[in-house]
Amino acid sequence: MEFSMFLEEFYGLINERIASLDALRGKKIPIVMYGAGEYASTVEKFLAKENIYIADRFVDETYEKRLGVLHFDDIKEKYAEFFVVLGMADIKRGMEAVISLNCKDIVSVHYFFLSPHYLDEINSEFILNNAQKFSSIFEILDDDLSKETFVSYIKSQITGSDSFVRNVCRSGQYFQDFIKIDRNEVFVDAGAYTGDTLRDFLKFSNGIYQKYYAFEPNSMNFQKLKLLIEQEKIPNVHAMNCGLGKRREAVKFHQENNTSTVSKISVDGNVDIQIDTIDHLCPDATFIKMDIEGGEVDALLGGMKTINKNKPKLAICVYHNPLHLWEVALYVKKWFQIIVYSFDNIRYSAQSWFCTRTLPLLSKFFLGLSGRGNLLLLCE
Repeated sequence: MEFSMFLEEFYGLINERIASLDALRGKKIPIVMYGAGEYASTVEKFLAKENIYIADRFVDETYEKRLGVLHFDDIKEKYAEFFVVLGMADIKRGMEAVISLNCKDIVSVHYFFLSPHYLDEINSEFILNNAQKFSSIFEILDDDLSKETFVSYIKSQITGSDSFVRNVCRSGQYFQDFIKIDRNEVFVDAGAYTGDTLRDFLKFSNGIYQKYYAFEPNSMNFQKLKLLIEQEKIPNVHAMNCGLGKRREAVKFHQENNTSTVSKISVDGNVDIQIDTIDHLCPDATFIKMDIEGGEVDALLGGMKTINKNKPKLAICVYHNPLHLWEVALYVKKWFQIIVYSFDNIRYSAQSWFCTRTLPLLSKFFLGLSGRGNLLLLCE
């Protein structure tokens, strides 16, 4: 099985996507967005590049209306008929909510699966220009299921549909049965959010570990993380309100006025934060997880000494940038002499490269129940 055999199929799917957008663009019926958060804004920007424009946004009745955001009853009063575009990552919940409205005025419902910036990037030119790089990852995958999953994932990104990945998904996010954790584990959680990975880790490890480093630069997320640690009396957790990068420095950071999952380092950021390095703060790491909105490569650079010395397990998210589908893995291979790879899509939620020093030589590509792949790096 060679990657080149799928190229024509990819191009065909791209043409289908173009036709679908043309159909939406060609109608004079207004298009409304269900959702008003960061994901909705990203979808709206993607559609605008295709000359498809959102007439209005609406949210559930449980949310207050604000400037430019209505409730569904307002939409029905304003328009005789309309298209609905889902502006949320949780497609299942969005579809169920729209169906429950039981509104005959809705002509059809459209959604854009996973990262809309992928949809913007992955076109015929992108695939043609990067076919060799896609192939380089495909060829080092160990088994047919992994290769099928990798191809299915690309199809889902091309089309904006989750139908391609439904049959190749697995449960769990960073903690699979073949991952071994013992009492000496020192876990680094870069992008700890409000403690979701911490909860999963405690369950998977049965609370037996040496140390847990939790890094969360968003101040509101960090307060909830600290509260969880205090209320649950979780031992040996070192929580730090800072980010990780390739050097110790102060940077601009975009932070929403809520516990957002999409806060990130940005030159246009609205707050200043401190970032530090793995080598400085956690040189004893044995398992490193990163989900830091595109800053993963810099954080790896800041941990080169630790990774070369300790050969820790690595779970590095790559869904923030389509180039990371191969770049992170190839960088890690070059820097740290990693030998084999897997791709894992755990819970449809976070695509990550995994590297582990304890597993046999395997190369697998997994998809989990929420559709964004986890790439697994397995090394000696």
